[in-house]
Amino acid sequence: MMDMLTAELDKEMQEMEVNEKDAQSEYETFMKDSADKRATDSASIADKEGAKANTEAELEHANSDKRSKTAESMAKAEEIAALHQECDWLVANFEARKAARAGEIDSLKKAKAVLSGADYSLVQVSVHRSVDPEGVGVPEKTKGAACDECNSKSQWLKDCSCHATDVWGTFANDATKELTSASGYGSTTENTGAKRLPEGWHWHCRPVSATEGVWQQC
Repeated sequence: MMDMLTAELDKEMQEMEVNEKDAQSEYETFMKDSADKRATDSASIADKEGAKANTEAELEHANSDKRSKTAESMAKAEEIAALHQECDWLVANFEARKAARAGEIDSLKKAKAVLSGADYSLVQVSVHRSVDPEGVGVPEKTKGAACDECNSKSQWLKDCSCHATDVWGTFANDATKELTSASGYGSTTENTGAKRLPEGWHWHCRPVSATEGVWQQC
């Protein structure tokens, strides 16, 4: 009886030792697998965090580029709108600006002819000129009339600051000639014509010459 109990006890102890060794082996395998998995997971997390950081940097760069492109697009749209507005204005006022420029050029030509000594009475433009103002290229009787005509066209002329000059009274002419004659033991001098020609004012968007007092600002 005792021998049977001893044999069964030995057998149970052997089974327990075998089970313990198996459990120890399984535990060690489990711990090794867990360590390997932790290392793999840590590496994967590091890689994913690096990829996430790169993606966030690319996203920020893309957002910055988007904001820059949006601002550039808005600026271009405003520029195009301004160009359209300017073009519409130029098209709408082309004929008026063309007429104003032609008047300015003709006025300069007439002023140049007078300043060069031409007899302006021979270059009157037309018998059909208007009463107020005198008309394109025709001298006005007063500075105010010349300035009024310039101001009526200045809105179509770029950087126009109206000036006027009395072309018929700027330089000596036939009307101011004097005659000196012997008289007794001396001589006398008299004007052979009018003291000066009537006023004749031309306008221009800026002074044509720098001579002081010739061109007067309106």
